[in-house]
Amino acid sequence: MPLLSIIIVNYRVPYFLEQCLQSIRVAARGLEVEVIVVDNASGDESIEYLQPRFPEVRFLESKTNLGFGRASNWGFQESSGEYTLFLNPDTLLSEESLRGPLQFLQASPRAGASGIKMIDGTGKFLPESKRAFPDPITAFYKIIGLSRLFPRSPRFARYHLGHLSAEANQVVDVVSGAFFLVRRTVLQKVGVFDEQFFMYGEDVDLSYRIQQAGYANQYFAEAAILHFKGESTQKQNLRYVRLFYGAMSQFVRKHQLHNGLFTAGIQGAIGLRALASLMRRTIQRIGVPVLDGLLILASFFLVRAVWSGVVRPDVLYPTDLRLSTALYASLFFLSTVFTGLYRAPFRWKYLFRATLLSTGVVLVIYSLLPESLRYSRGMMLFSSLFSSLVLMGWRQILLSMQVINRNHSDHIRFPILVIGSTESLTSIRSLYPEQPAAAFQHLEPGSGSLEELIRSIHALIPIQEIVFSPGELSYRQMLLLMQRLSTQYRFRFHAPGSIQLIYSSFQTANGSTGRGRAD
Repeated sequence: MPLLSIIIVNYRVPYFLEQCLQSIRVAARGLEVEVIVVDNASGDESIEYLQPRFPEVRFLESKTNLGFGRASNWGFQESSGEYTLFLNPDTLLSEESLRGPLQFLQASPRAGASGIKMIDGTGKFLPESKRAFPDPITAFYKIIGLSRLFPRSPRFARYHLGHLSAEANQVVDVVSGAFFLVRRTVLQKVGVFDEQFFMYGEDVDLSYRIQQAGYANQYFAEAAILHFKGESTQKQNLRYVRLFYGAMSQFVRKHQLHNGLFTAGIQGAIGLRALASLMRRTIQRIGVPVLDGLLILASFFLVRAVWSGVVRPDVLYPTDLRLSTALYASLFFLSTVFTGLYRAPFRWKYLFRATLLSTGVVLVIYSLLPESLRYSRGMMLFSSLFSSLVLMGWRQILLSMQVINRNHSDHIRFPILVIGSTESLTSIRSLYPEQPAAAFQHLEPGSGSLEELIRSIHALIPIQEIVFSPGELSYRQMLLLMQRLSTQYRFRFHAPGSIQLIYSSFQTANGSTGRGRAD
């Protein structure tokens, strides 16, 4: 097997990189591998922490932030492998994720580069594992959301090649920069990353040049890696939007691909995202409860107007009906507050329970009032039901804008399950000195099948979080478990001897997530 050079650019993610390097040790067994880490002026003692733990790794330190492409090129210049893998630090490799793609490239002389199947920190497949080049119509469908509505359409979902199976090896346009395996001879022919791209678009540009040179870009589905990519909240950030779509526009200008039309679409996308960002900040400033209260009040008054003007125009209602409507709306709102609507993180069951109980409270109090104040039971019932429907639609909007979050918070939720050796359980418990032993459950994988392990997990008392510790459980098994259990649990990872757990929404003291690029 030829020498493989692995180039990793680090920027303030020492604990992600620690576990990435640990997984490389496992995946590189039986292979000839050199690992080069380029630190992009992290300033957080990443190298001091990692170098003693990984003496086989070569660390290059930059005094300034070079950007992803320039730092990757520096690492390539210092390497000597016949094949080069540009790898993000916020990844975990499975046992076959190096050998498999390498053999695949060796068996395909016209294949210039290869990506790989990727899943995120929740166990879900990452569609950017396989992508098309961003022509204007493809970008337009992605910008307006049609690719999300029709994820398997060869037309609307072309950006992520949604019509191609994620479980089969495929020829694709773009290889993701998170795992970009390429022949050295190809890079010597077409050039390395274009350093004009600071953070995004450099993988698209290099993939395009490889394809233009007559090589095929491949997607390898027979092995997988875990990629703790930037969270969706980061993706809603206006700065991210400008950088990402700006890089796509830069790519189109460079290669003269429908420049005017595409640039107009890019500016439109940035404008829409800016508007969404402004709306989100406004909502967060005003407060969701205040807006909920206004929506409930408006709903009650709308039903009152329709009821008195259309449903029962024959009834002469008192002049103080407006005041009583406002009072009932206030009662409904206060009932939702005290029945758990604003419990975090958001759950649909909280909303259903709160609105159901609030409707009951309004009707019960209505029935206890004097006859002179009971104007219409039907009006009160439909006002409450309509308010519930409005709140449901409003919550869906808030979720799509990510003003509220229905995922777990960043805090550990006990009890948690540790899957690994007894020694790993002891190490993980030591990270939480104030927690009693009863806060943890332990499961050793043993020699059973994956199905047996899943049954063992389900047989335990209710848990919400699982901590994986590599050892008896292989990385491949961990990734398969995550994909099977992704809708039920939250996952954390611990490397032997590490002082930190990592997980999908982990942030350092500097606020950096494990995106692996220079933010």
